[in-house]
Amino acid sequence: MSNSDPARQAKQPPRKPDTIELVNKNLRKRYRAEKRFQAYGIASIAFGLFCLLFLFTDIVSKGTRGFFYHYVPLEVMLDKDTLAITDINDPGQILAGDYDLAVKAVVYDLFRATSRQEKRDARGLIAVDATAYKIQDRFKTQAASLINTTLTIDAPVDDKVDFYLKRLGNSGEPGKEYFNETQLAWIDQLKAKGLIKKRINL
Repeated sequence: MSNSDPARQAKQPPRKPDTIELVNKNLRKRYRAEKRFQAYGIASIAFGLFCLLFLFTDIVSKGTRGFFYHYVPLEVMLDKDTLAITDINDPGQILAGDYDLAVKAVVYDLFRATSRQEKRDARGLIAVDATAYKIQDRFKTQAASLINTTLTIDAPVDDKVDFYLKRLGNSGEPGKEYFNETQLAWIDQLKAKGLIKKRINL
């Protein structure tokens, strides 16, 4: 019977793959697995970077406002009668000068506040004490050149006003509840006149 007999060929067991074929087959599986692993790793890193970027952007966008503060330029008349300073060479008088009174006079004039309630409302918008301290610091070294002159000084707004201004345009305008209608109208007037300035808080 011929070796090419189909019946005999059908009875022959299938040929086992040799070692090289098995190795190549396993290598191809490993390569595919490595590529999938690399793809998953790249996707995970990309997702992590995206989350980090989103978080960083959110922090910066919300925190940037904290690096600024608002102020109003005031022209304060520093006459010796208002300050109660008779001797500019007396350190005690320089420290005890009534700088608050000088600042309040300008604030009242700025808002045309005449009644007791209006004056209280006006003082609630400008940081009078902080402005007075700034003038006092100048007087410690420049009293001779400042006495009986008009000094332009940047008066910080009250903390509540600063909070409100930084959040204007936000839903509900946080901070608005701190003020009455008169004060809100005054703030709007200052903004409309360009008298509220903003700078970096060093």
